[in-house]
Amino acid sequence: MGSKDAVKRAKKHADYLRAHCKRAIKKLSKLRELPGDFHFVDWPREVATHVVYQEKLEEMTRLYHTHALFRQDAVREVARVLGKTPRDEMSDKESADFYPDLYNDDSIREAVLYIIEEFAYILASKALYDADEVTFIYHRSWPMLEKFINGEYDGKPRQGYGFCIIC
Repeated sequence: MGSKDAVKRAKKHADYLRAHCKRAIKKLSKLRELPGDFHFVDWPREVATHVVYQEKLEEMTRLYHTHALFRQDAVREVARVLGKTPRDEMSDKESADFYPDLYNDDSIREAVLYIIEEFAYILASKALYDADEVTFIYHRSWPMLEKFINGEYDGKPRQGYGFCIIC
């Protein structure tokens, strides 16, 4: 599968998630007044060119290149998503260096960039939206994000960042 197919699928899933979120927000709004505003991001216009996002992108790229556990988790995460390695193939104690072919796989290297970009966006989001706290909606649990927010990779717990799971 090529990169264009992956982008097309990602856009389709984003549209589905956006519609699902809008329905959930509408349904909850009928039950009670919801605090705060809800905003769906226009990535090219609002994020990709923003100075704070660019700074956080550099920070996340540095973390990826300098922190072995972060790099290992990112590679393992995208390998699982891409079906490159079974979930139970590597234990938590094993290093992804044991599977050097994962680091040399073009699709894995490309997919890792999306994790780096997403984490940079999360870090930049409070500045982007002038907010003290931000919450992100995901369709499943994401242990790597939890570890990142809790500061397990770099010793910097992040306050004011949260996420919820909508199935």
